[in-house]
Amino acid sequence: MINKKEKAYLFGPFIGELDWECYRFAPYAIHLKKRNPDVKLIVFTRPERFDLYGKYVDIFVPMNLKNEKIYTQKGFNLIGFDPKAYVSTMRFFRKKYIHRFEIIGGFFPDIDGWRYKVKWQFPRDLMDYDFKPRNKNESIVDDYTYDSSSYVVSDIVDYVHGYECMDVAEFRSYCRKNNDNKSSFIGSLICLIREAEFVVSNLNSFVGKLSLLLKIPVISPNESLSEDSIGLINPFNTRVITCRNVEEGVDIYENNF
Repeated sequence: MINKKEKAYLFGPFIGELDWECYRFAPYAIHLKKRNPDVKLIVFTRPERFDLYGKYVDIFVPMNLKNEKIYTQKGFNLIGFDPKAYVSTMRFFRKKYIHRFEIIGGFFPDIDGWRYKVKWQFPRDLMDYDFKPRNKNESIVDDYTYDSSSYVVSDIVDYVHGYECMDVAEFRSYCRKNNDNKSSFIGSLICLIREAEFVVSNLNSFVGKLSLLLKIPVISPNESLSEDSIGLINPFNTRVITCRNVEEGVDIYENNF
């Protein structure tokens, strides 16, 4: 009797910008996995981004590109990276698992020509931002915030009057010492922000954008984005307080929310 292959989705390779993977690729993988939990999810991306997919993934495949710093991440693409190498990498990924699983869906961005600039190559209305980082990330944050009953997170200032402030730069340094192949800075950051009262950041920052997706209020001093631009990256209409300085933003927060 021939054993029936397990079904699987392949996601990747993903070579483009972090924001685009966070907003427009990983959430579609989450959606499909939640809709079909018995289908294996296999993801091929940079190890530091594994926790955008987190606990939903059955197999992580680390992508380590040689001399990546000489290229520029833009949209879904890595400008300067040979498109033929991208296709070869995609084929290698599929070949690696096609004999072990029944591949019922293979998803990777189209970077041919101008198409790497198309934001919604995957269904915009099927993006699920319910990020669930792996357990080690939760442990790192629990240890880091052990004495804190409540706190705020900031990548602009390291002090917020009246609140215990978790400075993102310091937290990144802590994570470098404590992360391993079962965690990542991004995964730990998701866990840190999710338990914050609010976040102090601008919305051209990954910290600010991530806060919007996690539905944590953002105080944004001297924000450069217009209300319309903010609306495009704020699918849950998370509270955003634009202000001249942090003190003004905190005062607005305390008197209105």
